[in-house]
Amino acid sequence: MAVIERARPYTPSRAWGATALRNVADCRNRWRALLARGADLFEAIIIRDGERSPVPLDLRHDLASICGEGFPVEGATAQAVAAAYRDLFAALTDASIPRRRVAIAIALKGVGEALESLIDDQQAQDASAWRHRPGGDA
Repeated sequence: MAVIERARPYTPSRAWGATALRNVADCRNRWRALLARGADLFEAIIIRDGERSPVPLDLRHDLASICGEGFPVEGATAQAVAAAYRDLFAALTDASIPRRRVAIAIALKGVGEALESLIDDQQAQDASAWRHRPGGDA
């Protein structure tokens, strides 16, 4: 009699899962750093009443590279808010009238706070799912 070897469904190893979680955490931390740097810039623009305040090139580069990775929160709504942040940021760099810079900076500050709240909520949801998972080494 021949032994029939059953195909086992592919399940990623724990090491792969840990790497994926680390990558998500790194992305989340990069977004948090970008949002913090952006908040400082927007506050300065508001305080100076929109006078000549160029957006630093490294901040533009960081935003472009992070947006290429995606926003680390599940759902289309969160992705739309991240896209709105990117679009408002582009509008800020293109704005030439000081009062418009102030208005856009105020909007960016609010959207940045919303993105931070979405990241916090996703992180809390992930932690809750991790604590309540069946079996494993909790």
